[in-house]
Amino acid sequence: MTRKFHDFLVKNKKTLLFLSFGYVALIIFMLKMIGLGATSTFFLFLAICSLPTLIARALGEKRQIADDDKGGYRYIYSYRYGSRFGDHQR
Repeated sequence: MTRKFHDFLVKNKKTLLFLSFGYVALIIFMLKMIGLGATSTFFLFLAICSLPTLIARALGEKRQIADDDKGGYRYIYSYRYGSRFGDHQR
């Protein structure tokens, strides 16, 4: 299990580093907005809800994003290669 996690980290090092900096910047922005009088709960909710989607998009996990989307990768794949669901054998 640790080997699989290590391989994942090595493979996606730049993406995870970029996401970490982006998330820290989002938290710093949230704290600045709280200092200016904004509602902290709203920004905390925004940060927590947006993190899984950002990670999924950055790591290319398309199953979570475009499963039922007609403009998603399955529709494009079936249009180009003639398969109904994009999972036919060649």
